[in-house]
Amino acid sequence: DFGEGGKKIMMFDWNKDSLVDWADTILSDAEAAKYVWGVGLHWYSGDFFDQVWYVSHNYDKPVLGTEGCNCDYDLPNYPDDWSRAARYAHDIIGDMTNGVIGWTDWNLLLDVETQSGSGGPNHAGNNCFAQIHVVGGELEITPSYYAYGHFSRYLTPGSVVFPYTASGWGSSNVEGLSARRPDGS
Repeated sequence: DFGEGGKKIMMFDWNKDSLVDWADTILSDAEAAKYVWGVGLHWYSGDFFDQVWYVSHNYDKPVLGTEGCNCDYDLPNYPDDWSRAARYAHDIIGDMTNGVIGWTDWNLLLDVETQSGSGGPNHAGNNCFAQIHVVGGELEITPSYYAYGHFSRYLTPGSVVFPYTASGWGSSNVEGLSARRPDGS
């Protein structure tokens, strides 16, 4: 913690595909590493859970998922509300089971302003989706809200995540995680 109010400095805060290179460069340098509280990462380049695992297990710094959102450019791969909700669950499960301590989204609420049902544009000119949309002045809850909320509700601060393996009939496409919460449940 540094400066007035105990500021915490996070390094990287970018896409996972180059996470190891940056972590090795900065965190292997004792002079640079002493200023770093943690490591931030985004989901836009793909899973790269091996890089998340490497950094979370080789450096004594917390790793936090700091950004992810579904935008119009994702529509060919995630064309509907349910596929976007599944994308959130997949990434959160993959990150958490590989050592990430928490996960946050780029947008939680957006005014819908396009025919695709997205809002924006954001600073990069992208129209994106959110867990909650405002449509004609009314709140519209999307499936992503429930997927995201499931993790927020059941993985309370201080929970410890354990490896999870699904087995048995029909389990080849099942993803999940297990955790022990601070209250022992």
